[in-house]
Amino acid sequence: MQTAGQGDRSTRTALPDESRTAESYDAVLIGGGPAGSALATLLARAGRRVALCERDRFPRDKLCGEFLSGESRRVLGELGCLAELDALRPAAIHACRFTSPSGAVCGANLPSPALGISRRALDAVLLRHAARSGAVVLQGAPVCRVEANAVNGSSPLECRVHLRPQSDAHAVDCLTAGLVVAAHGRRAQLDRELGRKFMRRAHPYVGLKRHHRPRTGAAGERLAATLDGFVEVHAFHGGYCGMSFVESGVVNVCMLVTEAFLANLPSSRWEDVHDGLCRANPRLAERLAALEPDEETVHAVAGIPFSFKERSSGPVFFVGDAAGMIAPFCGDGQAMALRSALLLGDLILQTPSRLCGEDHRILARRWEACWRREFGFRMRLGRWLQPLLLRGWTADAALRLATLAPKIPDWIARATRGA
Repeated sequence: MQTAGQGDRSTRTALPDESRTAESYDAVLIGGGPAGSALATLLARAGRRVALCERDRFPRDKLCGEFLSGESRRVLGELGCLAELDALRPAAIHACRFTSPSGAVCGANLPSPALGISRRALDAVLLRHAARSGAVVLQGAPVCRVEANAVNGSSPLECRVHLRPQSDAHAVDCLTAGLVVAAHGRRAQLDRELGRKFMRRAHPYVGLKRHHRPRTGAAGERLAATLDGFVEVHAFHGGYCGMSFVESGVVNVCMLVTEAFLANLPSSRWEDVHDGLCRANPRLAERLAALEPDEETVHAVAGIPFSFKERSSGPVFFVGDAAGMIAPFCGDGQAMALRSALLLGDLILQTPSRLCGEDHRILARRWEACWRREFGFRMRLGRWLQPLLLRGWTADAALRLATLAPKIPDWIARATRGA
């Protein structure tokens, strides 16, 4: 069994047209996920010279719940790639269902229909669209550090974005720009280089993901009918496991567990994790018994941070999960990434294409205020509710209360996402 982590990737090889690309840009974006690609599209379409540095080569998979909540459709429509995504026939999701170790079940309708689409498909579409919109896309281009001449004053700000040294003599190893935005996801070595505070803390959460398919036979057919149109979250002591269909009839099984949960298993191999999940929640055991793996790879990420993150640090702005990560059970992470790109893009386009130190300071203050206004409440709500799911008895109590007061889960579903 192969296990794919989210650490630093392998070496960069320049595409033929990359070697002829100018090194100076208005903006350099780090990370080609939803936030980075969306922001690159918006800026490039407005006439800004944009370079997008992505450490991997697409298409590639990524650990994610692969749930795209309904409000994302408006952003995708503004970007101009909604039709291309719809052509992939993502799964339609209209309701959520939660279960607890004791068998309590609680459901709620989603405020608007959501989509189940794999990150392999979604990210590839968004990255292609950024390139078509005029952004220079560098794949296999990991960023190792960012430097700036100044972040205050009236002189033009010049940031130098260094890519990891490569053996290819034609590769671009340093880009310059007046603006740098990091959209690298949950955490990266760049966070440590920038001295971000959350990197000094321990984060005892591990994410695991694997694609499955319903088994042939009656059990698989029952599961497919039960899961059709739903995203399920199965809580247990030490974690919770989400599952829903994505495109092509695949079921994404993705979970957040504590390090303590894994420590009580014989090993962290998928087989032992699978058995531990089955013991932890009977309804989850029924679901897993009706599924079989659709891929060899198990995606794993340790040290997932839910603590406060700065929205800017030195010369770098942050967007998407790099700016703050909502509790996964809320199902709003990808929508927030897209929405944050739209908001930051609007603020950037109100500033000169070449920033001075004072412009940078004002933009940083406006971005912090905008982010808090848009996402602050749902982030706090998710952070407060998540511990209830991570303890078996509180998950039982919370779900039983929700069944007695069905307006509560409906309100939570609305409060943890945008309009």
